[in-house]
Amino acid sequence: PQGQPPETHECSICHRTFPTGQALGGHKRCHYDGGSSGVTQTGVEQEVESPL
Repeated sequence: PQGQPPETHECSICHRTFPTGQALGGHKRCHYDGGSSGVTQTGVEQEVESPL
């Protein structure tokens, strides 16, 4: 075998992959920004704690 494949970081919401954790973190913000309803842009409901 030719070594291990490069490590990728997969978005748990839309399953896109990124070369670094930092890239993944920046991407995941798009799923949460501007949405306090707990539903992401992909329409997947997430448990989100509402601010008081």
